[in-house]
Amino acid sequence: MARFARLGFTVRQRRFCSFPLTERLGPLLGVSLPYGNPLLVRLDEAACALTRWNIAYHRDSVRRKFAPGAVYYVLERDAVTTTPARP
Repeated sequence: MARFARLGFTVRQRRFCSFPLTERLGPLLGVSLPYGNPLLVRLDEAACALTRWNIAYHRDSVRRKFAPGAVYYVLERDAVTTTPARP
């Protein structure tokens, strides 16, 4: 978070996503694109929120495999402190 601030961004939102079982649950429910299904997206969001404490770079045990696989940020550029990048 401090790195974003140094680069001139404010974090507006941070969410964990991509729980390992979401993609496996889709075909069981007859859904070919799990992240295109609103119900599975909500289940993924809930599972990630419940297991975000378990994040580890090396997932060397079964317990550590049950954690979000990714995180996404919504950032806002601070207009006063940064200049636009050149094309």
